[in-house]
Amino acid sequence: MIVGARPETPIRMCTVRRTASCTPQENCDARWLEHTPENVAGTSATAYFFAEYLQKTLNVPVGIIISAYGGTPIEAWMDKKTISEKFPEFNLAFLDADQKPKNLQHQPTTLYNSMVAPVIPYTVKGIIWYQGESNRKREKQYERLQPEFVGMLREQWGIGEIPFYYVQIAPYNYDNPMDNDGAKIREAQMKNLAEIPSSGMAVTLDIGDPDCIHPAKKKEVGHRLAYMALEKNYGFTMIDSYAPVYQSMEVKNGTAYLSFKAGRLGIGTRGRPLEGFEVAGADRIFHPAKAVIRGGNTVEVRCDQVPEPVAVRYAFHNYAEASFINNFGIPASSFRTDDWE
Repeated sequence: MIVGARPETPIRMCTVRRTASCTPQENCDARWLEHTPENVAGTSATAYFFAEYLQKTLNVPVGIIISAYGGTPIEAWMDKKTISEKFPEFNLAFLDADQKPKNLQHQPTTLYNSMVAPVIPYTVKGIIWYQGESNRKREKQYERLQPEFVGMLREQWGIGEIPFYYVQIAPYNYDNPMDNDGAKIREAQMKNLAEIPSSGMAVTLDIGDPDCIHPAKKKEVGHRLAYMALEKNYGFTMIDSYAPVYQSMEVKNGTAYLSFKAGRLGIGTRGRPLEGFEVAGADRIFHPAKAVIRGGNTVEVRCDQVPEPVAVRYAFHNYAEASFINNFGIPASSFRTDDWE
């Protein structure tokens, strides 16, 4: 596909050069590129596949401005005003100090200053966002940061409540595949769906790689972002881009019944049994459980070792494999019914 990229295809890409600054900049190093094999190979794969799917489907020109710096925290992409007013836990004294910290791109405001501020005058249709790993182990803070980040972008662009579609981080081993630091940041991202108006989240629970933090299946990620834009903004009602989201649990006769919010096609499986569900009783010890879909958007979960269920978790580990989807093929996020540490 990259080899066959043709300049006459109306997709244009503009990538901002990676740099960090302690003060907001008016200019950046970037230029618009044609849709050629060489240019496509050097651009963000996720952003490209998003743009390509939209262009083919809508048959209109599509331009993407790519501002990305791998391995950086969300606070680096936020302005000084937002950080200082809303997040006093961040020390911004370095901004005025003569001696700057190493790895400036990891510090609050520095990427906003150099890679966001210069492109704010551009008129945009929406924003896609793929980040989160660098805020792992700070999930409660991330829950607060991401909505403020989106509010800042919308306020500064000044063109209304532009769509914000983001990617939930994919499963990865980190220090231990059975730990749940990664699951907790995925949980924070899922909670942000209710906090950020006009937003959507592309779940990637089924495309993670236990040994690579950057999974290779970028086309699937880009297409899932495009599905949301097409369904929510362009009226393509045959698409069901909504991942199933846990709503409530009821326990009867030793069985937990979980209700989910899903799109019009409802919930399903990949043609095999549901896996990855766990149940705990009052002792807070989780055991593998059997789960089946029982009509509508309800999942029945049972474990013989836990006669009185108190909590249920699904794929709530750093690395997990997805078996629970909507009937359009979009996987459900990992989730838990408890709030235990």
